[in-house]
Amino acid sequence: MIPPDANLVGLFYAERNREFPLRSRVVPVGRGPENAIRIPDPRIAGRHARFLRDDRGFAIEAVDENAVTTLNGDCLAPGERRDLSHGDVVSLSGLGFRFVLNEDTPVLAWLHVVVGVHRGKRFRIIDPQIRVGRGADEDIQFPDRTVSRRHCRVFRRDGGWCIEDLGSRNGTIVNGRPVTEATALEDGDMVWIGDSGFRFRLDAYVGPIPSA
Repeated sequence: MIPPDANLVGLFYAERNREFPLRSRVVPVGRGPENAIRIPDPRIAGRHARFLRDDRGFAIEAVDENAVTTLNGDCLAPGERRDLSHGDVVSLSGLGFRFVLNEDTPVLAWLHVVVGVHRGKRFRIIDPQIRVGRGADEDIQFPDRTVSRRHCRVFRRDGGWCIEDLGSRNGTIVNGRPVTEATALEDGDMVWIGDSGFRFRLDAYVGPIPSA
C-alpha cells in the first residue's frame, strides 16, 4: 500500500511554515540546482540528503559525508537511512524541517504568495492564529524591507478568518482596501503587505497557485 502524501514544513527563519511536498519516490535535498528541494544556504551541501518513499512509508538518507544530517537530534552517518514518523524533526546542518503526513495534520488555510520575495511559495496555517512580518520570531517571515518586523496577524473568529494590521509602516491591504480594523477574509482574497502579495486560500481549495 502506498503511504499518504507527506510534506516537510520549514522551521527556520524565512522558510518557517513553508511546505515542501514529498510526492516522488526519491526527493533529493541540497544547495545545488539539480535538487528537487533546493535550499540556497551555504551551510547546506550541494547534495545533502534525500527523502525516500516506498510501500512501507518514508525514510531519510544522509548523502554528503561532510554534511550534518540529524533525525530528532541523532546524527546519521553518510549513507545511513532512517524511517520517518509523523512529527519527526530532520535537521540539515542546523536547518530544521518537520515531517508531516498529510492525513494526520488538519490544515486550516494557506497563504499562496504570488508577488514578492516568496513568489511561488505556499505557507500552511495549522494554528488558529499566526503572525506575519519581517522579524525572525514571526510565524511566517518575509525578508522584505517594505514589510514591518511585526506586520499583521491572521486569526480565527466566529468560525471564519480575519486579518488585522499590527501598526505596520506600509499597511495591510485586502482586495485594494486598507485594513484599519480586524477584517474578514474569504477564499481567494488578495492581501498586500508592503511589496509582497499573497492569496488567502481555505483548505478546501486545491489547485495551482494563481497569478495576481
